[in-house]
Parts: sequence; structure tokens; C-alpha cells
Amino acid sequence: MELGPPLRRLGLAWLGGLVIAACQAPVPEFETGIRLPERVPRDAKTETTPTVPPAETEKAPVDDTNPDAGPVKSDPCAAAQLTACFTFEDSVTDAKGALVAEEVTNVAFITGKLGKAARFGTGEGSRVRFTASDAVATADVTVEAFVKLDPTFSQEATVFDVNQRYVMTIEADGRLLCGSNGGAARGNQVAIDKWVHVACVFGGGAVIAYVDGAPGQTSGSFTGMPPSAPAISELAADTPDGTRPFFGAIDNLRVFSVARTPTEIAAAVKP
Repeated sequence: MELGPPLRRLGLAWLGGLVIAACQAPVPEFETGIRLPERVPRDAKTETTPTVPPAETEKAPVDDTNPDAGPVKSDPCAAAQLTACFTFEDSVTDAKGALVAEEVTNVAFITGKLGKAARFGTGEGSRVRFTASDAVATADVTVEAFVKLDPTFSQEATVFDVNQRYVMTIEADGRLLCGSNGGAARGNQVAIDKWVHVACVFGGGAVIAYVDGAPGQTSGSFTGMPPSAPAISELAADTPDGTRPFFGAIDNLRVFSVARTPTEIAAAVKP
């Protein structure tokens, strides 16, 4: 860096005076808060400290063995007004403690939509039955789950049933059926061999069946549930005799004590 023109030859007296004056002169103050240019020329010689992009350290794990699986972004069992929640991480335990399994028959655990899922239909009588409870016998109800039907699906299959109160079923033609003593509704078709979000909403005077967040073309009227009382619940079959078995996988089954809104249902489709 050039400091200016070379000094001219000066006498010793003059040179000494200049040195003394320079030493006594106040140090100049530099301007602060200067904004550096955002772009740096390609040929500029600058040194930078390499940093790791946040995305490399904040990514949620993804299961590469399942093309349908995505990262687990949040705890599905932390939602408000939730009475029962099953994530099927190698067990059929209800994270809310409302439903206790008294019979678990021919259930396997495989890669699911989020984490692991329960696989049904691996043997005759594949199902889970829970002890009688009034925790899921609320006046308004929403049942949600991710399901993956076997490629050979061809007959009516039950996802979740609370005896004498409500049921989530997939009919032989693949349409979602939400039924209760107070009313019923049919939804759109559920794709086969693919993870699909299904939801049955009972409350607010209507029954609505959602498939991947889209309601059925028609909704049924809803007059209400019977008075609350302990009832037997069953997963992947009808109570109490285990008919209409489910063949496929179920993940993130959740039961709410309210009629969830369309916005909430849509948000659950992409957790």
C-alpha cells in the first residue's frame, strides 16, 4: 500500500521538528458502522471461515427404506383434546393411557408413514382389543389415522371400532365409511398400496369423512352419541366378534374428544 510521495531531503532541524509535530498530532478517528458491499469480486483475495449450513445439522432423520416415509416433524400425541394416541413404535401402547390392550393377535411392526406402523393381516384373527373404557365415549369424536391397504384389498375392512358408538371402515369398493348411531357419511376412495390419511368427524350436527384432507361429496347429519359409558374398542376388526378384518398397515391412530375442523384435518395430512 503506497503511503504517498517520497519525503524530500530536509535539514536535520526541520526533520526533527516534523517528527515532534507528528507525535503530538491527534490520532484520526475512523468512521464506524461502515456497511461492506454485499458482493465481492471473483478475483478479490479474501479469507472466509467455512460454516456448516443449518440444514445439515437440523434435518430430521428420514427412513430411506420406505419411499413413502418422511421426517418426523413433531410429536403427534402432543395435540390438544386428544384422548387416545398410537404411534406403533414396536408396541400398541396408547400414549395417553386411555385404552389398554387386553388382546393382541398377529400384529407385526414395519416401516410406517412416520417411524414404524402396525401391520395387520399377517395371520388369521389379526387384531387388537382394548378393555372397556369411557375415555373414548365422548359426545363429539374425531378419529384419524394413516392407512396403507394391501395390494390385494377387495373386502370391507375396519380401521377402528368403539362398540355401539362409532366405526371407521373402508368399504369393498375402497371408499371410507364413517358410521355411528347418530349418523353416517361416505368419503372418497382410499388408494391401495399407498399411505393415505383418513379421518372421521362426528359432531357439530354432521358426520364428515375425509381422505387425504378432502371431505366426501356429501356429509351425513349427526344427532349425537349415546350417553357416555364404558365400551370395548377394537383396532383392525369389528367388536365384539372380530369381523371385517383389516389387511394392511396403520400408523398414527388418534382419537379426539372434539369435532376437528377442516383446517386441522388438512394440517394432519402433512405432519
